[in-house]
Amino acid sequence: MFKAVFILSLIFSLPLKSKIKKFETTETRILEFNLKKVCKELQKENLLVEAHNAHQIDCTGEIVDVDDYCKEKLTPTNIPFIRAVVQNKKLLCQSAKTVTLSLGCVGKYKSFCKSKNTHCEILGKRFAKDLKLSFAGVSESEEVSLNCYYLDTESVDQLELSL
Repeated sequence: MFKAVFILSLIFSLPLKSKIKKFETTETRILEFNLKKVCKELQKENLLVEAHNAHQIDCTGEIVDVDDYCKEKLTPTNIPFIRAVVQNKKLLCQSAKTVTLSLGCVGKYKSFCKSKNTHCEILGKRFAKDLKLSFAGVSESEEVSLNCYYLDTESVDQLELSL
């Protein structure tokens, strides 16, 4: 349990985190991989391996996007891939059935609340890759926030059939 909480806290420490007020998932699975192993499995040189940014690794001078690698590794779980995060010489691959995201519309993110659907779609490309946006809204309690809810396509299809 402690390891899962620790890994989740690492995952959420991305540049947008300072404005993200809420990030919750259901039926979450996280797989962790050593970066040298990832480079080797991708048939890339692995003598000098490091994080290039939060979504790419540097395999001895060759920059590699890790989304496809994570998606392939998570396929057997039958839970949709939502994101890959490179941190502390590890690749964390996360899947989930749903994602709830709330972003404070302040500073450079102030405009996000003006076109909620567009910006929820943009955020979904980073935080909920294989999920479908099912709700986009704005709340104005203490701070104006963009609220996005994403579901796996199977759940969306079942929801549409029940309506």
